[in-house]
Amino acid sequence: MIAFADAEPSMIRSASLSSGGLIAKGNNSMNMAGPGGPTIVTLEGDLDFASWREARDRIAEAVQTGDEVLVDMSGVPFMDSAGIAVLVHSRRQAHRSGGTLHVTNAQPQVRRVLQVMGLLDLLHA
Repeated sequence: MIAFADAEPSMIRSASLSSGGLIAKGNNSMNMAGPGGPTIVTLEGDLDFASWREARDRIAEAVQTGDEVLVDMSGVPFMDSAGIAVLVHSRRQAHRSGGTLHVTNAQPQVRRVLQVMGLLDLLHA
C-alpha cells in the first residue's frame, strides 16, 4: 500500500482507489511548502510493483511545474525495482521541465537499495 499527502496537513482528505488497494491522500493537487519553495510529495507504504503507477502519476503531477520537487520517503519501508524506475523516470522528467527532484528522509533499507544501485548522489538521497 502507498499513500500520498500534500505538504499542508490541513488540506488532506482521503479517497480509496480501486487499483491494488492504494489510498491517495490530498486534494489532487500539490501544495507548495512556501512562496517559491519546493513541492513536497510524501509517500507512505511500499513503493513496489503494486503501487508504482500511482506514485509515478502523483510525482509527474508535481515535476511538470519545472520547480524543485522533494519526494519524502520517510514512510516507505520497502522499494523494489518498480519503485527505482519511478524515481529515475521522475528525475528525468523534472530535468526536462527545468526543475529538480530530490529524495528525502529515505529509511535505511530504502537508502541501501539506492546506494547499491548507485543512485544516492543522482537523487540526492
